[in-house]
Amino acid sequence: MCFEIDAWNSLDHSGWSVLAKGFAGEVVAEEEIEQLSALPVRPWSHPELREIWVRIVIEELTGRRIAP
Repeated sequence: MCFEIDAWNSLDHSGWSVLAKGFAGEVVAEEEIEQLSALPVRPWSHPELREIWVRIVIEELTGRRIAP
């Protein structure tokens, strides 16, 4: 699985990009789900429909900064 996150500042044309590659799997242990559910993160789209936690075991992590 790949997971990418980026940021871009249109005022000074700068930004960054990070790419994580690895294997994904569903978190099924109740104790872990309780811990994860207590974190201050929520899906932006239909949070009431999102009840599955997925873990990425990262094997490769790359990134770059985009300078103005």
